[in-house]
Amino acid sequence: MSEVATAVQAALGSEGPIARELVVEWCEGADDIKALALLYRLTGEAYERIQPPLGQQETCRLIQRYLLECLRLNPEDGVALSRY
Repeated sequence: MSEVATAVQAALGSEGPIARELVVEWCEGADDIKALALLYRLTGEAYERIQPPLGQQETCRLIQRYLLECLRLNPEDGVALSRY
């Protein structure tokens, strides 16, 4: 698991606030589908804990990147969404 994926997994497992700067750093450093899938999950499950808020533009950029990678790679291991 990449460093970004490990960090995002830890943030998902925590209860406290998540620094926006960290999330932006993770988004920029995500270089595999697993990390992108975890970031996508973070925006769904823990969005309100990102402080200050991530914002619409950054959130949409992440989601778009993740979904396009899912279409391109068509992962079938259950880690990310498949093309179908």
